[in-house]
Amino acid sequence: VICADPAVAAVQALVRSDPAGHAARELAERAELGLPPAVAAASLTGPAAAVSGLQQLLDLPEGTQALGPVPVTAPRRPGSGSGRGGPPGPPEDGDEPQVRLVLRTSRSRAAALAQALRTAQGVRSARRDSGMVRVRVDPRDLG
Repeated sequence: VICADPAVAAVQALVRSDPAGHAARELAERAELGLPPAVAAASLTGPAAAVSGLQQLLDLPEGTQALGPVPVTAPRRPGSGSGRGGPPGPPEDGDEPQVRLVLRTSRSRAAALAQALRTAQGVRSARRDSGMVRVRVDPRDLG
């Protein structure tokens, strides 16, 4: 028994017993749109100044595209606001407006992109730059 919308492509593939065909169509669509897993991607999320600083340190592989940065709306943390928990402390990185920058490149240049990100983060760490930037390679939440 399948209790799902029959118009959904994944449900149709299940009914037809065609997972390979569904996967091939999905990959072709993602390649056309430039989304993982057809391309390698990385997301950089943090305060605008920190993301910009990291971006300036990057020696990106040829053909890498930068998308953004765009504002990110973070979910509200439990216990924040309404005066609970005593006086407010110093602002954390999570309290500053966050932005996300997405970098994408061909699969053949994925290792070079990862190395460039590792090197730039190392430089930021050595310089003790302020603001935390979360780097995720091939994040699941892009598609």
